[in-house]
Amino acid sequence: MKKFIYFIFILFGVYSNGYSQGDWTLYFASFGKLPDNYVYHVVIDDSGNKWIGTSGGLAKLHGTTDWTDYYTTNSGLPMNNINALAVDHFGNVWIGTNRGLTKFDGTNWTTWSKQLSDSTVQAIAVDKAGVVWIGTYEGGLDKFDGTNWSSYGKISCSLLESPVHAVVIDKAGNKWIGTDEGLIKYDGNNWAAYTTSNSGLPDYSVQSLAVDSSGNKWIGTMSGGIAKLDVNSNWSVANKNTLNILGDFVLSIAIDASGNVWAGTYWGTNGGVAKFDGTNWTAFTTSNSSLPDNRVSSIAIDQYDNKWIGTMSGLAGYRVGGVVAIEKVSGQLPTQFSLAQNYPNPFNPSTVIQYTISKTSNVILKVYDLLGREVITLVNEEKPAGSYNVKFNASGMSSGVYLYRLDAGNFSKTMKMLLIK
Repeated sequence: MKKFIYFIFILFGVYSNGYSQGDWTLYFASFGKLPDNYVYHVVIDDSGNKWIGTSGGLAKLHGTTDWTDYYTTNSGLPMNNINALAVDHFGNVWIGTNRGLTKFDGTNWTTWSKQLSDSTVQAIAVDKAGVVWIGTYEGGLDKFDGTNWSSYGKISCSLLESPVHAVVIDKAGNKWIGTDEGLIKYDGNNWAAYTTSNSGLPDYSVQSLAVDSSGNKWIGTMSGGIAKLDVNSNWSVANKNTLNILGDFVLSIAIDASGNVWAGTYWGTNGGVAKFDGTNWTAFTTSNSSLPDNRVSSIAIDQYDNKWIGTMSGLAGYRVGGVVAIEKVSGQLPTQFSLAQNYPNPFNPSTVIQYTISKTSNVILKVYDLLGREVITLVNEEKPAGSYNVKFNASGMSSGVYLYRLDAGNFSKTMKMLLIK
């Protein structure tokens, strides 16, 4: 095994409270909606659909209100208890249960069980080539290229003798694997193990993993908090001993488009969600926000910067200014660019802004106050031609007149809307 030179730094930060409750949207178990309050895993596909794995079934949430539920009774799911989820570049949903690996292509369901080294699937990652990497409870790591299966157990790396809790793939194609005995890196040829004795890893049990845009690895542990392994092999650690806002059992990590790290803790005196902006930590708990439960099992972030947080007591959507949903309106393609009056208007607290674009364009839709200060960015991305509805929640805003402005290609238009509380 290679020797690793490492440095340990402590991530210091400043505590601040969560944002107003108007920034949250909560979902609880209901027939035809969220199948069960115990949410294990949330992933988001390229169309912005949220796939939510619970202890009682699988759900797809389109926008913020359009639900589709899948159970053993109406789909090819082998069981309703969902351990892990992943979505590949082709839109296939990969589902891990205690009865194997299931693929759903939107129409057909296929389940593999006997091909796996262990039928209990706890983690799934899909690389750029579409190869599926599967972390199991007792069989180590499996690989499926669509035709052939390969298994990597303790013969490949001794740490794979223990359960695999997390798998993530970096830009270079390296596989990072979290186990009960430490962290593993596999580059396709060589294996490297990081433990508490040869690295800055604060705890041997690695429960969650994420890689940011700079290539830094963020590692959530069972009893040591969260660690960062940067591209220069330096280690940083944050836990309840170094920063008293973070529970030590970090079961989920997500990185937003601005590089902020969102960590979900599952139990402990400081459970909940912690956000790290590179300098400061912000805590979101049941006592200072609308988070439904401090036991957080999964966090996923969509293209509109909505954070989808799975807990033991339901699903929460969080975004400063309220959860945003953008839905494409079916029908003929528009022949011109336009921005319509929001409806309803006046409104409290939600309204819909509709715009049309006649060709693919970079679309920017922002809300301003009457002094011209930007309040929130609702859209900032390339969109194909079509008509779009943007659902805007202004729960955290004061009553008054606001401006919303659309810039798309050479088109620009500003309109007024009135919020009355």
